[in-house]
Amino acid sequence: MDIRVQTSCIIIKNNCIATIKKNDPKYKTYNKYIPPGGHVDTFEKIENACIREVVTI
Repeated sequence: MDIRVQTSCIIIKNNCIATIKKNDPKYKTYNKYIPPGGHVDTFEKIENACIREVVTI
């Protein structure tokens, strides 16, 4: 069994929270607004993974 670490990033700017909408029906979060995030690579700091995920949106 593989264990993977995942991060969710809460971004607040001008009293607004950044979210993304999942438009792919294969995800459990389909058609819902969620915070950006994703898997953390091996030996990657969680903070760096969050930055990487946010920069790609």
